[in-house]
Amino acid sequence: MDFIWFIIEAIIWIVDIVGFFWDIYAWFAGKDNRTDRREARKEGSDIPARDKWNRLVVGLSVMVVLLTLLLVIWKSGR
Repeated sequence: MDFIWFIIEAIIWIVDIVGFFWDIYAWFAGKDNRTDRREARKEGSDIPARDKWNRLVVGLSVMVVLLTLLLVIWKSGR
């Protein structure tokens, strides 16, 4: 049974690490859209819609925080 928990924990660690690096990639990929939105706010013009990278950053950030919190709780409880 301990082996199964070890496998589950390893999978969560891998997903957490991959999600973290994917989040960083999405942050850099969405730079142009963030810049366009910032400039539009300053000029008072229509703000462009958030692109797929912006939404991905938000989702991945939440996922990484929750997985990291789960792992911290898991390791402190054992």
